[in-house]
Amino acid sequence: MNRRAQLGKIANIVRNEIGLNFENNRLDDLERGIITALDEIKIENKSEFIENLSVASSIEPFFLKVLSSHLTVGETYFFRESPAMNFFVKKMMPEVINKAKQDNRAIKIWCAGCSSGEEAYSLAILINEHFPELPRSSFSILATDISSKAINKAISGKYTEWSFRETPGNIKNKYFEQKDGFWNISPGIKRLVNFSYLNLAKESFSSQIASTNNIDIIFCRNVLMYLAPDKIKKAAENFYNSLTNDGWFVTSQVELNDEYFSLFEKVYFENGIFYQKNVEKKKTKSLPYKNYLEQVLAKTNSGNIKSQRRASKNIDREVKSVYFSNTLEVEVPLNSVSETDIDELYNSGRYSDCIKLCISEMAKNEKNHKHLTILAKSYANTGHYKEAISVIDKIITEGLSDEDIFYLYGTILHELNEIGKAKEVFKKGLYINPDHLFSHLMMGNILNQEGKKSAANKHYSNVLKILEKWNSDEIVSGSGGLTKARLKNMVENLLSDK
Repeated sequence: MNRRAQLGKIANIVRNEIGLNFENNRLDDLERGIITALDEIKIENKSEFIENLSVASSIEPFFLKVLSSHLTVGETYFFRESPAMNFFVKKMMPEVINKAKQDNRAIKIWCAGCSSGEEAYSLAILINEHFPELPRSSFSILATDISSKAINKAISGKYTEWSFRETPGNIKNKYFEQKDGFWNISPGIKRLVNFSYLNLAKESFSSQIASTNNIDIIFCRNVLMYLAPDKIKKAAENFYNSLTNDGWFVTSQVELNDEYFSLFEKVYFENGIFYQKNVEKKKTKSLPYKNYLEQVLAKTNSGNIKSQRRASKNIDREVKSVYFSNTLEVEVPLNSVSETDIDELYNSGRYSDCIKLCISEMAKNEKNHKHLTILAKSYANTGHYKEAISVIDKIITEGLSDEDIFYLYGTILHELNEIGKAKEVFKKGLYINPDHLFSHLMMGNILNQEGKKSAANKHYSNVLKILEKWNSDEIVSGSGGLTKARLKNMVENLLSDK
C-alpha cells in the first residue's frame, strides 16, 4: 500500500475517532500532523508507524490525544466576532439571569472547542463588566477541547499580543498583567472557568462530562466546520439535547446551516444569526430595529474612496466600543433585504445588507462560493477584517479558493500590518494565476517599501506586461475606475523611482 492510500485509511480512522474530516485534497495536512505528533513522542521509524496505523481499527488513546493537538486549528483571540459578544451581553445573559432566578438555580455556560481559552475568558470578563452584581456562585463556565495542548495553555492563562487584536486597551490592562513577555490573566477571572477534555465526535457528551446537561448558553464557534457532515449533525443534536429549554447555541457565522441545526429556532441580531432551543414554537423571530447602520452606510456610500475607508473604520470602532458600553445597537432585520439581488446590493455599496443576505443564504448552502466571497468582501469593506478572515478561512478549507480570494486575504493582512503573512498569501494567489495584476502590484509595493527595489521592479514589470491586453482608454476591471493608461503611468513612475 503506498503512502497516499495509507493516509486515506488513517483519515477514515481519524474521522471515526474524533470527527475531523480530511478529504483527499487535505491528506498532506493529515500527514504533517502525524509526523509532528510522532516527533513529539520521539518515534523515529515514522514510515513503519504510519503503515501500522493504516491497518488498525482504532487509534491508541494516548497517541490519539497527542495527534488531536496536531490536527486541530488553535488560532483564536479575545472577543472574537463582535455580533456574538454583543448578543451575549444584550440578549442572552439578561434572559438567562431572569430564568435562573425564577428556577432558583445557577447559570451554566459551556464553550465547546475552546482552544487556548480566549473565548471562555472573554465571556467571564464580559460577565464581570456588565453583570458585576451576579454572585460568583450563581454561574459556571465550562470550557472543553479535544487538544490537551490547547487546554494546558488555557489553564496557564498566558497570552501573547496576537490574542488581543480585538481587545480595548483598558480591558487588557484591567484583566491582564504583563510578565516575562506574556500577558497573564487575572486570578479572579481564571477561577471563573473550568477547563476539561471532551471529544465532540463521541456518541454522548454527558457520558464524558456529566455537567454538560441543562446548559443555558453554548458557544461552539469555528469548530464544527472541520468535522465530517454526519459528525456535525450528531453533535448539533447533542448540543440541542444538552441545552435547557430556551437555551442558546452560538456557532460562527460561516457555520450556519439549516440542515444541521434544524432543531433550533433562529434569531437575527447585528449581522448575525443565533440559535435557540424552544420546544414550544419553531418560528423565526428578529429583534427590534434601529437605523444606526443605515445612516452610517448612507455616509459610506457617498464621497470618495478615502471617505469610505474612514466610514468603515468608524463602523469598526463602533463595534469594538460596544462591547463595553451600556447600550448596544441592533442591526437591520434580515427580511428587509431578503428579496433584493445580492449583486445589486454589493455594487451599490450596501455591504451591511449583503452580510445579512449572505448569512441567510449560507444557512441553506454553506458551500456557495459566490455568497462566501461576497460575504468576505462585504466584511472587509465595512472594516470587519477578522470576520472577513474567518469567512476566507472557510473558503480555503472547503477548497473553494482562487487567486481573487488570496488577493483579498492579502490586502486584509496588509491593512492589519501583517506584512510577512500578506506576502505569503499574495504568492499563493500568483501561484494559481501568475498573471493576477493586482497581486503583482501589491507585492511590488510591499517590496518597494522594504527597500527591495530590484525585486519590486520585477512585479511592476509584470503589471505592465499584463496591461498590454487592455486598450489605453479601457477601464481595468477591479481597479476602481482606473484606465489602462492611468494605471500604466502610475506603475511606470514607480519603476523610474530609483
